[in-house]
Amino acid sequence: MADGEQGKGVRTEVIIALIGLFSALGVAAVQNWDKIFSSSPASSESTAPPTPPANSPLDNASSADAPLANSPSENPAPDPSSPSTPITSPPTPGPTPVEPVTPEPSPPEPGFNESSVGQWSSEGDIQATHRIDLEITEINQGRISGVVTSSNYNSGSRSGVLSILGDVDQKVADLEIFDQRALELGEAEITLEDETLVWRLKRLQGTSDVLPALAYLYKVNN
Repeated sequence: MADGEQGKGVRTEVIIALIGLFSALGVAAVQNWDKIFSSSPASSESTAPPTPPANSPLDNASSADAPLANSPSENPAPDPSSPSTPITSPPTPGPTPVEPVTPEPSPPEPGFNESSVGQWSSEGDIQATHRIDLEITEINQGRISGVVTSSNYNSGSRSGVLSILGDVDQKVADLEIFDQRALELGEAEITLEDETLVWRLKRLQGTSDVLPALAYLYKVNN
């Protein structure tokens, strides 16, 4: 009886020990599940393809097919020290074109010239006894021609249109005076002094006071 009970106690202890062992194994299996069922490094290394040795025919074949970076055959850099490399000097600039210089027109010679052609008048001279208007129509090859009219402020007499014709010597012109019938009436001299035309009556037929003995005329801007 005692032996039977003792045997049951031993079996009970064995069962309890087995249950504890299985429980511990189950817990360990759950905690290391990924490690147990994942591929091990040894198996991964065993399945990896073998690395070909350096300078193997495979490397040579792949290197022949792939484009070479910085290959000497593609855009080689010039070597200045190499005698076979031509050294190109920069182009020499040509001569700078020179624009033609247009000469400035020379100023007119002093005295009577083309700028003297036009209207001259003593109007505005408050000291004058006459108003005289003179028009130079042409100056050519030392000859001068034009017309003159005059009126006396005191007597009111008028000359009408008179013709003048004469010779020019730089700043001085000697004139002959003609009436409308081409009859000579007298002589006068005109002198160009700066911008003033000085009239001097040298001779006049009769005692008419229609022309002044002296007058100062100025260019009229048309």
